This record gives sequence, C-alpha cells and structure tokens, in this order.
Amino acid sequence: MKRNEIIKLTQYSIFFTLLLLLPSFVDAKTELKVKKEKYLIWVYTVSKHCKYYGILNEVNDSSISIINMNKRTRQCEKIQTLAIDTIKQIKLRKKGNKGAGLINGGIISCAIATGLAAVMTQNGKTEPVVVGSSIYVVGLGCLSGYLIGCKKTTIYLHCDIEEYKKYKKWLEKLSILDY
Repeated sequence: MKRNEIIKLTQYSIFFTLLLLLPSFVDAKTELKVKKEKYLIWVYTVSKHCKYYGILNEVNDSSISIINMNKRTRQCEKIQTLAIDTIKQIKLRKKGNKGAGLINGGIISCAIATGLAAVMTQNGKTEPVVVGSSIYVVGLGCLSGYLIGCKKTTIYLHCDIEEYKKYKKWLEKLSILDY
C-alpha cells in the first residue's frame, strides 16, 4: 500500500471510531446531573374520555397526583389527584426529550455528513453536490432525533389496581416526590 492510502485509511478508521463512541460521550454527560428529572404525563380516564396533562408529582397505593399544565402557556396550574380505578391509560415522556433528541441527531448526522463530504471530495475540490448532500443528511438526522425524542411510554391500566401495582415502583422513581 502507498503511504497516502495508509494515511487516509487511518483517518477514516479514527473518524468512524469517534463516531461510534459519540453516544457514550452524550450518555456520560447526563449521568452528572443531580437534579431530579421531570416526566410529562398524559392520563386518560374512563369517564367522558377526560385527558389530564402535566408533570408526574406523586404516586400512592390507590392514586397518582399530577401537576396540571396549561397546554398553551406550559405554566403549572394546580395539583390534580386521580384514583387508579378511573384511569384507563397513562403515557409518559421525560421533559426535554425532544430537544435532546434533536441535538443528538444533529451532532451524529453532522459527523456522518463530514465523513461523507471527506469521501466525496476529490483532489481538494468541493462540489455543490457534496454541500447539498451534507445539509440533507444533517436535516434528516435532526428530524429523526426529534421523532425518537417524541416517543412516549404507554401503560394500559384499564382501571385495574393489580395492573397498576406492576408499574408502581417504576412510577415512584419517575415522580417528583421520591420516597
């Protein structure tokens, strides 16, 4: 092999190694947080298909309490306590997950776009196709990260306290008032 080929191969291998290690660096940053994470909750009841939206506040043996939020202003309004025997379904998502997904998707796709641009560039000349495809890859990465961050965890209770007891410990860990 020629010396130039060995250098290029080394650069590509270092680049792809860093690309594979990037998610571990992002996860390491989240472990340093001391502050309790807030989880957004959507609660669907059996009566009139009521839907409650807010932050998971407290989990008890026969009820959960949420801090109601106004959907337009995102301001906390009041604490609502709901009995388990009236809850049909619960959906949860960590607050700020969409933004974190957008940023992580953008960072990872930016690294991929840089690698593609390095591969597609010939003799140091950048063509408009390279720039356009890089922007396209970054846009797709941001969109996919955002969509992954939008995913909610769904719990089907169907007014069953026994089903609720399976998830109670897990919900206690997610609530603001930790026991």
